[in-house]
Amino acid sequence: MIGFSSELSQVQVHRALIRREEGPNRHAHAATVLKTYARLPLAPALPAASQFPHQHLKSQDALHLATATSMGKALTHFITYDQQLAKFAAEVGLPVAAPGV
Repeated sequence: MIGFSSELSQVQVHRALIRREEGPNRHAHAATVLKTYARLPLAPALPAASQFPHQHLKSQDALHLATATSMGKALTHFITYDQQLAKFAAEVGLPVAAPGV
């Protein structure tokens, strides 16, 4: 099984590591793991991301949803650890997998 992720994930993962004050080894490991995922470009998802009607949907989450919905039936799981994002994903018809949520 191949994993897919939005290009945004690269920024989010490393920003989270910086917030946690993780060292270079963690960043290197994260970079290695991210390379195992096919990255979906953000630009094609921008129009759809701007049109989701959910009032409390954050911009970065809208980008994740739009990227995921662009995959159509090829998407078998939308994985998130965020309860609110899981709720919005389910509302737009994505197959949500929310471990620990």
